[in-house]
Amino acid sequence: MISAPAEVVVFLAEVTEAKPSLLRFLEPSEQERASTFMRARDRDRFVASHALLRLAAGEVFGVPPASVRFDFTCSVCGGSHGRPSLLDPLGLPGVPGRFGLSLSTTPDHLAVAVARKGDIGVDIDRVDAAQFPGFDTVALAAREVRAVERLDPTNAATARARLWVRKEAVVKASGHGMRRDPRAIDVWVKQSRHTGTVDVAGAAVPEPTRVRWIDFDTGVNGLSGAVARVGLEPVDIAVRDARRLLTADSISGSH
Repeated sequence: MISAPAEVVVFLAEVTEAKPSLLRFLEPSEQERASTFMRARDRDRFVASHALLRLAAGEVFGVPPASVRFDFTCSVCGGSHGRPSLLDPLGLPGVPGRFGLSLSTTPDHLAVAVARKGDIGVDIDRVDAAQFPGFDTVALAAREVRAVERLDPTNAATARARLWVRKEAVVKASGHGMRRDPRAIDVWVKQSRHTGTVDVAGAAVPEPTRVRWIDFDTGVNGLSGAVARVGLEPVDIAVRDARRLLTADSISGSH
């Protein structure tokens, strides 16, 4: 269990070949879904990220990872791809009833964020993923477009990626998902600042939700990251290397 904890802990890892031992942390439905991936890389990413959900929660709350069970039901369509929520948190000693958890992946990296309280979202993405023609038109608010256009090409590329991961983290935390037009979510701040707040509203959740977002350093060149939490209070974030949790030696006794 992590002592003297930050309010939000982000576990970050590179996608590698998933150890077979990680499969035992997944529910039968997740194992079945993992078996449907045609590419080994996609299967490894899915298995590692879903195992890390349990391993990260176990690390933060000091409980056996195998005892942590999640529901992935989508609140909109009822599918199995929704935001992870903990089943029976009160049945796990040391786990608060109102905690938060979020997952994000890229082709090469995965991140799991665990919060001791509140609804949160995490997102990571490659800088080059936000550089396609027309990105500004479909993804940025008018003020964000004007701000990015004033930057040199290198800083503009970084800014686009930061804006995108902030937006993704915000809509994950608020529960809107990408049902909310990203152009309606303005998360621009001066480049010297790395936190801010935004109100998010939508048809499914008519009352505006106030969300604070925070950039974090992934430690990986060309990879941007952000965390968001519902509410206006400052958020203390710690970033951990998840490789230790995903190695066979470290999980061999986590029954």
